[in-house]
Amino acid sequence: MTRNIPICAAVLILLCAIVGCAVNPVTGKKQFTLVSESQEVAIGDEQYPIMTQVSGGLFQDEELQAYVNEVGQKLAKVSHRPELKYQFNVVNSSELNAYALPGGKISITRGLLTRMDNEAELAGVLGHEIGHVTARHVSTALTRQLTAQLVMAAMTTYLKEKEVKYGEYYSLAGLLATQLMMLKFSRSQEYQADELGIQYMAKLNYNTEGYVQLLELLQSTYSREPTFVEGWMSSHPLTRDRIETAKSQIAQSGSTSADKTFNEAGFKRRIKILRQAEPAYKHYDQAEKMMAEGKIPPAIVEYKKAIEIAPNQAIFYSDLAFAYFKSNQLKESQVNIDKALKLYPDLFHSQFYSGLIYFHAKDYRRSLASFDVADKLIPSQPSVKLNQGMCYENLKNTEMAVKKYQEVLTLANEGEIAQKAQERLNALGYSEEPQK
Repeated sequence: MTRNIPICAAVLILLCAIVGCAVNPVTGKKQFTLVSESQEVAIGDEQYPIMTQVSGGLFQDEELQAYVNEVGQKLAKVSHRPELKYQFNVVNSSELNAYALPGGKISITRGLLTRMDNEAELAGVLGHEIGHVTARHVSTALTRQLTAQLVMAAMTTYLKEKEVKYGEYYSLAGLLATQLMMLKFSRSQEYQADELGIQYMAKLNYNTEGYVQLLELLQSTYSREPTFVEGWMSSHPLTRDRIETAKSQIAQSGSTSADKTFNEAGFKRRIKILRQAEPAYKHYDQAEKMMAEGKIPPAIVEYKKAIEIAPNQAIFYSDLAFAYFKSNQLKESQVNIDKALKLYPDLFHSQFYSGLIYFHAKDYRRSLASFDVADKLIPSQPSVKLNQGMCYENLKNTEMAVKKYQEVLTLANEGEIAQKAQERLNALGYSEEPQK
């Protein structure tokens, strides 16, 4: 029986059954992979919109979004995998970060872009992320995650069958490790992505010194403001040796002469709205910190200051609305959430808050409409499903309410949200377990 086979052996047998090899486009060598190129692309297509929402949505400046995509597409065309359908966007986060998803889906944060001085720095970070894609580092991370999930599945089954004490904690620890593994690149992968990014920059006549400027910016910022750079540092290990290696690669490429471009003037022109919004986001970040500390009245003041400086940023109104909601000022919260949705209707953040606000206003249809949009933007969130169920229950649609509560229990079988869903099912006379 399979239960008598050691876990590692069972996993290896399964891996052997599905193992595949692919030629690395950069090295020309075969490498182990569980992810084909078509699967890589499909995963990226599915996850990119979700990751964009999780990262704060798009920064609201169509010209800036077009500019970053334009720079990225030029670099992608001279890369080792020009056939991929690359996408580039600016996500609305104050962190200094950039990331690549499978299939060439790449994001850079507002926070990192704000700190840059020229287009060469932008090309450097985008080229680096393209390097991760072309060298199949992202696919390697995916393969590592899939392998870990197979180990976790076998491990969880084993723990249940053997009734190992505290087995649920071992499973949880493994799950967390799996997620963390997906986020990290190795030191050697970082060096290779640096080298590839520098190559792509040089092909487009960028002054590759811009990339060193970027690395030094990140390192100096980390020493002063570590919380803003933690995301980058966790996934992109940065050492002094790595910076010196990049300098050596640049010296060998001969791409720092006077005829190579930084395009500082063009860069500053294209990020004008971002620069204008920068002081507003300082007030916003301060407000967010105050909210986390439970200091709602001063947070409201900071949100209002942000709006005075940059009145077209939806997230300011959204979070101001939530602050009013938390302080039981329902009318003010409705006014501000409506402004947020008018500016950016496809932001999960705003739609979720809208659902909460209008539910408490007893406008259950309006609330349900917002939760339905939120459910499309980031699918399968237990908190959204629970609130949909509560809306349906108040609209006397018991069948749909039960369906949503059961979906909650399918997604989360423990915790406060699961407990609330089970309580509502019990109250409605549906205490049986959901179909799985």
